[in-house]
Amino acid sequence: MMAVEDVLDSPRGGETSATTLDVDRPDATAYTALATELRDRVDGDVKFDEYAQVLYATDGSIYQARPAGVVLPRDADDVRATVETAANHGVPVLPRGTGSSLGGQTVGRGCVVIDFTKYMDDIVDIDPQARRATVQPGCVQDHLDAALADHGLKFAPDPASSNRSTVGGGIGNNSTGAHSVRYGITDAYTEELEVILADGSLIHTREVVLDSDEYDSILAQDDLEANIYRTVRALVENHESEIENKYPSLKRSVSGYNLQKVIYENDDGDAEYRENRVRERPRQRHGRSPGESRFGGRTGSTETLRCRCGPMSVQYRFWYK
Repeated sequence: MMAVEDVLDSPRGGETSATTLDVDRPDATAYTALATELRDRVDGDVKFDEYAQVLYATDGSIYQARPAGVVLPRDADDVRATVETAANHGVPVLPRGTGSSLGGQTVGRGCVVIDFTKYMDDIVDIDPQARRATVQPGCVQDHLDAALADHGLKFAPDPASSNRSTVGGGIGNNSTGAHSVRYGITDAYTEELEVILADGSLIHTREVVLDSDEYDSILAQDDLEANIYRTVRALVENHESEIENKYPSLKRSVSGYNLQKVIYENDDGDAEYRENRVRERPRQRHGRSPGESRFGGRTGSTETLRCRCGPMSVQYRFWYK
């Protein structure tokens, strides 16, 4: 293991050096109370030392920014405690998988990084008949695909980093892959999420039909979840024309509020976005080893799979009648 001084003194290509990391070095004394409270409330690992800051200051991109500290939660209660505590101290949180992102999505100055990969990486359940899996956010995608192979299934998105990237990170990044033009991207295969909101409350996101009993029961609550539903609906209804006419035509939306994904059902009850969400793998092609399909699974017709995950990123889908 390298000493902290060795890491700081080792260049990371180009002009990157200790000087770069020193520029945004957090004031450790400013986070003493935060670190103490997190250690009291979290069963997982809490790290606010310089070595952890340097390790989590980088990802697969060229960007570098030191966090205030790192939490490795053991369960959803740890995630809730981390979010609540950080919010009380006015410090942002940054969920992170393995840091394979290329756009700096998993680095942030003065934040609390929540790393799901050490403890929250399990495959909770696989239902081959329903073609659904429930996983924790730190589950590596190739590990999920390996568990699905005997059932002739795989998770459809196939990013180049799938041997190390996590399902939760893929949801947060709306990951794609070489075959996404045909098979779709992550949001098309994400069915449900358990999400910790900014106030520490845990919610269950899924498809909700407006003005249904389920929708009305959510709005009857006096909490942040109900306020989100009201706000999103008001935004869509008040700015429908702008959303339809001015949102760029993108095959993949990564950041911001995906209001263009709020779908109005047709008169016959169909929604274009819902069509062909689960597809069949292509059959074996020439030039490949016996028993190897195009996606590295079993020879023959192999179907894709939809996934459930929690707690990680939020995506809301409303269905208008």
